[in-house]
Amino acid sequence: MLQRIQTIYLFMASMAMLLLFFVPYWHSSSGAGLVVYNALRLKLTTAEGVLIYQNQADNIFLAGFTAFVCVSILVGFIVIFMYRNRVKQAFYCNLSILIQVIVGVSGYWVVYTLEQKLELDGASELLSEAGPGVLLPLLGLVFSWLARRSILKDEAKVRAMDRIR
Repeated sequence: MLQRIQTIYLFMASMAMLLLFFVPYWHSSSGAGLVVYNALRLKLTTAEGVLIYQNQADNIFLAGFTAFVCVSILVGFIVIFMYRNRVKQAFYCNLSILIQVIVGVSGYWVVYTLEQKLELDGASELLSEAGPGVLLPLLGLVFSWLARRSILKDEAKVRAMDRIR
């Protein structure tokens, strides 16, 4: 049934990951300008205007991060419609949790490598701070875990009812 609580948890987990495309993940500022990271792009704001920070190696890291975010969103929405097979649904919830951990780690890796490149490019006094998007993979992780727990509770109820019959 689609009205179960785990459907809401899975939807919320997917929405948390979807917000990574719109909410800044990290901010880095230096004398050259401000760099804002999110799941789609790096935006470098300078005194002259807004530029997209372009470097081929950086785009590979960012593309991997974006791919993991997209896969996490897709898995969350697909798991919602697997309500007839709770064991498979719980397995894919575990997969979603793993992907969200990878999103968090790869997001950190993107920020770390790009800040190292900015420092090598001559950015002086680089100040970094986490944006609100840093909490979104953690929020998605919590919602996926809650969904998995609810799925397993439903499966335990069904098995108990089968034993009574």
